[in-house]
Amino acid sequence: EVPHKELLFGEDLARNSTVVVEGPIDAISFGVGAVATFGIAWTAAQAMRLSRFAVRVIVFDNEWKAQERARELADQLECYPGRTLVVEIDAEDVGSASEKELAALRRLL
Repeated sequence: EVPHKELLFGEDLARNSTVVVEGPIDAISFGVGAVATFGIAWTAAQAMRLSRFAVRVIVFDNEWKAQERARELADQLECYPGRTLVVEIDAEDVGSASEKELAALRRLL
């Protein structure tokens, strides 16, 4: 059995680019291409899995601590090829984002 914190929910459906969110519900709300870290306490194993994507758009919840952890994840991924962006949306999280915000995120991929 593989611990869930070594996996990314939705990774099997993502291709070259991905939106990185906290929870599976957020990933489902975004649709194909989103992966979830199962919370803001991402692990080194998850960061390694993310490093294989050419574009990584990190969209954690808009609270202060989540944004801090998103920036730390981006810093961790900085040494890998590709591009990492941290995006803060107006909605509390991707699961409650408007279709307009989701469309803007999809354009980043």
